[in-house]
Amino acid sequence: MKGKGHYMINQYLLSHKVEVTDGERIWYVAELSGFIMEVNLFSKELKCIWKIPNSRGECSYRTLFYCDHKLYVFPHFQETMYVYDLYTADFEKIAVKKSLELMGCVKRGQFLYAFGSKSEILKYNLKDGTVAYIDVQSELSDLENFTLYWFWTRAIVLDECICIPVSNSNIIVTLDPNDKISCMYLGDKPEKWILENIQASNGRYHVICCKGNRNDVGTSYIAEYDLNGRLILESSVEEKYSYQIYPFVNAVWIGDKWICLPYGRKEMILRDKEHDEILFEIDNGMELLNNIIEGQFTCSVWVNDHTVCSINQATESLIYIDLNALAVNYTDLEANEELQRLHLAAYRDAIKFDKIIKETNQLYNLKNYIDYIGSD
Repeated sequence: MKGKGHYMINQYLLSHKVEVTDGERIWYVAELSGFIMEVNLFSKELKCIWKIPNSRGECSYRTLFYCDHKLYVFPHFQETMYVYDLYTADFEKIAVKKSLELMGCVKRGQFLYAFGSKSEILKYNLKDGTVAYIDVQSELSDLENFTLYWFWTRAIVLDECICIPVSNSNIIVTLDPNDKISCMYLGDKPEKWILENIQASNGRYHVICCKGNRNDVGTSYIAEYDLNGRLILESSVEEKYSYQIYPFVNAVWIGDKWICLPYGRKEMILRDKEHDEILFEIDNGMELLNNIIEGQFTCSVWVNDHTVCSINQATESLIYIDLNALAVNYTDLEANEELQRLHLAAYRDAIKFDKIIKETNQLYNLKNYIDYIGSD
């Protein structure tokens, strides 16, 4: 059991929406503290490498992108993006529009395209450091039924076109090589999708989602569409595992199956259009209090062409998935002394700042978590 003899890291240092890698390390923005965190995939050490200037927590920064030994850190509520050099630890400040609420990024050629909870996309030139903006809403203002375009953390590049799913819908917004905007439905009419995960391979869009109201997560739909949005096949699966919430926030498409990492539950599911099975079951080796969940895998990252990694934000642990062998390795992360100091400071901040407590409690049941880590 994890307890007195095992140091536990506060969610204040674990919560994040995007993971990036160079194949040897994983980085993420701890969104409630503004720390850039690093996981060494060989030593399993978790450490903080940088505190983002002027980040006051409360999700000031939520996403980043790795390219050529640099981290490009995009703001959520702030008006500055940063370029952090991993070799020198130097950083560059770049002024951008405020409150773009950026949450994801994709690279095409020499440009980074950052997108998020607003309809505006930030376009960053890697060669000269200039910034431009693309307003999706104004370009597609005549589309009925969906009056606000906002995105999540994922995008797809197909034939030099950037395809960004619109959150909670079956709409995909496309930027052609000249940044001309268009959109299409997956299917023949607009629909409300919940927690949709859309990926592409072999000339098809692959979808796993729920439909209807936000709480309608008892049935999952698995579908394939051609690149023009025409439905090829669809099937449904009744959810039957623990904590029937958020069944596939973090899912990976391989071949003809989905691997759904645990989010709000303990089972990792292998699912296709006809059946599903438990591939792996999370056991953190600890006695859990009420409302503390085993699996909180919000995002994942490909570290090579056959391996996906993801950090469990419920505890300081890391999962490896060998997609060729469908083998899973689950291991604890090690925290250095400096991180322990940051943890204690974050714990005090969480108690001091009531707003942070409320925000984190919605995501991670922080009250129970603090009771746990503060107990004897």
